[in-house]
Amino acid sequence: QPDEALSLAARAFKLLPSNGTADTVGWIYHLLKNDESARSYMEIVLASPASTDMYVHAATVFAELKDWTKAKAALDAAEKQNPAARDRADVKALRAVIK
Repeated sequence: QPDEALSLAARAFKLLPSNGTADTVGWIYHLLKNDESARSYMEIVLASPASTDMYVHAATVFAELKDWTKAKAALDAAEKQNPAARDRADVKALRAVIK
């Protein structure tokens, strides 16, 4: 359950603030339909080396917030890290919204 996971993830981020725990907290907020609260966590992801999935999570949140510049930057980072990400359905859908 995302509500239960949020308190655990937030505690983990407080104890070990990293882009991995930031992605977890931010993605849980997104799942709870609270992208504004996810923003600061996804900004950490975007500013740090991250996995392809983490960058796609950030792009998703920024697209929901209509922050097209950051959404595009996150997708670009995902595709730079893993060019095959261009073929993912979620990446294609985000690109269609951002353009």
